[in-house]
Amino acid sequence: MLAIILASSLELCFDDAHVQPGTSKAFALHVMDILFTVTFGIEALMKIIAVGYCSWPRLFVTVFAYSSVSFLVGGFPLERARELLAAALECP
Repeated sequence: MLAIILASSLELCFDDAHVQPGTSKAFALHVMDILFTVTFGIEALMKIIAVGYCSWPRLFVTVFAYSSVSFLVGGFPLERARELLAAALECP
């Protein structure tokens, strides 16, 4: 999965506002966008199935909120992140 994320990031380096529509470069970038979107969508579905649907929304909100606040403050203590992740994975 990390290789796909890296490839997606590299693809974004080549995609800019100056790509002429209708060229082979534009077509290739469009196809890669679709492939990466489908791949990441399948990954998300697999995670929802593996973690369980009841904990997925709470997991996402918890991790997103904590990550956002932590990065804004200037740090990301991993031990606290692990605690929040473990708490979010528990279904009520």
